[in-house]
Amino acid sequence: MPGAASPKLIASSLTELWSPRIIAEVDDAYIKVAKVHGSLAWHSHDNEDELFLVLEGRLRIEMEGGNVELAEGEMFVVPKGVRHNPVAEQECLLMLIERKTTQHTGDVVTGKTRSLADQLRPAVSARPSTPGLLKRSSMKVHGRCHCGLITYEAEIDPARVTACHCTDCQMLTGSAYRVSLPAPRESFVLRTGQPKIYVKTAESGARRIHAFCPDCGTPVYSSAISDPPMYSLRVGCLDERAELPPRKQIWCRSALAWAMDLHEVARVERQ
Repeated sequence: MPGAASPKLIASSLTELWSPRIIAEVDDAYIKVAKVHGSLAWHSHDNEDELFLVLEGRLRIEMEGGNVELAEGEMFVVPKGVRHNPVAEQECLLMLIERKTTQHTGDVVTGKTRSLADQLRPAVSARPSTPGLLKRSSMKVHGRCHCGLITYEAEIDPARVTACHCTDCQMLTGSAYRVSLPAPRESFVLRTGQPKIYVKTAESGARRIHAFCPDCGTPVYSSAISDPPMYSLRVGCLDERAELPPRKQIWCRSALAWAMDLHEVARVERQ
């Protein structure tokens, strides 16, 4: 049976400032805690309200229409679209309730901005004896092909994203490598459409299904031929792809040398 969690104790155990941790989820919202001191950044969330609850200390929420001062135990909801900047003159512990689509610093990116993957990292529990507390690191993802015929969703572990440099992945993507992640069979739901199947025989002799959209050709997933325990989802097809950086590279012996470091290649924002 799951144990109780203390947001204040978890927030007090954090060592990084302005680095929220997700401790629970309710329907389409995350419950987060954070330890803060100083100023975050002026920003807004175009499509999401944001609830601040002070667990300890004091917080000032600066807004273009006037500031709000919060004492311990007080809360305030910043409406969607309102530019704001949280400021704590002294160390302060917060709980936040935000829709899962909410970006940490909204429409701006600073050195303090944290990705959703960062926020899903387990916090150090102040009550380690509580069974199951903060042990799970999962994320719901939503995918689709380019034309929209096929849509799907799954629950995944963002720590398992892999970049594969094998020659099969190079051929099947028409690119230098493939970035993918495993989704347990029980969490994968095909919402619309029916992919076409191609069976690939690997170097080891193992045969594997590759599913793609029959209309636009977008790769959707790969899996074992029969009774697959996992579906390997293509990160580029997921709405949450910006939050899913690779954690490991495999088949590096066949990697294209130039693909391992693109820092010196000229960058053009749009073409």
